[in-house]
Amino acid sequence: MGGAPSKPKKALHINTQAFEAAERGDLQELRSLLDRGASLELRYSHEVPGSETALYRAAACGRTACCQLLLERGAFVEAATYDGWTPLLIAAQEGHLETIRLLLDWGASTVHKQHEGRCAADVTDSDAVRALLRAPHKRSK
Repeated sequence: MGGAPSKPKKALHINTQAFEAAERGDLQELRSLLDRGASLELRYSHEVPGSETALYRAAACGRTACCQLLLERGAFVEAATYDGWTPLLIAAQEGHLETIRLLLDWGASTVHKQHEGRCAADVTDSDAVRALLRAPHKRSK
């Protein structure tokens, strides 16, 4: 009967902290948490548990430096939510040009479609974002 083992609880706590650090753009805290074993691919969301990765949240908030760190540590650039949204799609919707450039450098697909059949160029109102997405781009990472 005693209680739940402390290791899974600790792991969830460190991963939740990493997710929140990525969202806030706290690069130093995120680096420290990753060094201590936080998961790159744990999925978490306030709305839909198990949906978003730290990379997705960092991209949604335009935290380019955090995205860079997560990608350098091995985060999957195409990790999609339950409804098909990738970090590139959310960055495009939010208009985060520098984050979009970074994701494209790491090979993010501009033709991936979310569950409603829309790609990154379809989910933005920004002409600058559409131009960036449609420009020829060579993967550099």
